[in-house]
Amino acid sequence: RKQFSANVAHELKTPLATMQASVQVLRMDEAPTGEDCLKMLDVVERNTARLRAVIDDLMRLCDEQSQLEREEVSLPKLFSDIFEELIPELEAKHIRAEIDCAQFPVVTGKESLLYRAFFNLVENAVKYGREGGTIWVSSSCEGNAGTIRVRDTGIGIPPEELPHIFEPFYRVNKSRSRKTGGAGLGLAVVKTIIERHGWSISADSTPDIGAEFIIRLYRT
Repeated sequence: RKQFSANVAHELKTPLATMQASVQVLRMDEAPTGEDCLKMLDVVERNTARLRAVIDDLMRLCDEQSQLEREEVSLPKLFSDIFEELIPELEAKHIRAEIDCAQFPVVTGKESLLYRAFFNLVENAVKYGREGGTIWVSSSCEGNAGTIRVRDTGIGIPPEELPHIFEPFYRVNKSRSRKTGGAGLGLAVVKTIIERHGWSISADSTPDIGAEFIIRLYRT
């Protein structure tokens, strides 16, 4: 609990300190130019967004008591919307996206929460994917049991790290996560949302080959 609190404090304090330093530097200049002001505003805006993202993720991690309203959710549409939102990132790295959810196209759950969980998985696949790689999303069913898979051709996860990747604030590669703006909460949020639906999630990976996240559920 102490470590968790310390990590929360660090994630909130760092962007605040960056914004404060930016404002102080600008104040030291007796005649700041418009360009200087715009640079400062860019720093403030970027770090405010980071703060908000951390707070939103923390709220999702702690929101265990609220009622989970369920509805039918189309997986093809859900993932199509996610990939559409990530088009700039996909195009920048020339990553191809493939969706095959024809066999198991509909699940029952809270659409907004599922969107966030699967967005986090796909966004990670893009962040740590290789130039010219591929991201595959598929679903299948056997009886009442369903499986959703998100697989990539990225840098992968070392075997010794796999048991810890869903822990809050855990980072497989701290320096790389910092560069991509991660706070180490994304997969913890995914796990919380998946388990709130009564489902389970696991991961498999081969370093330098890619990673796969598997969600298992029972259809109602």
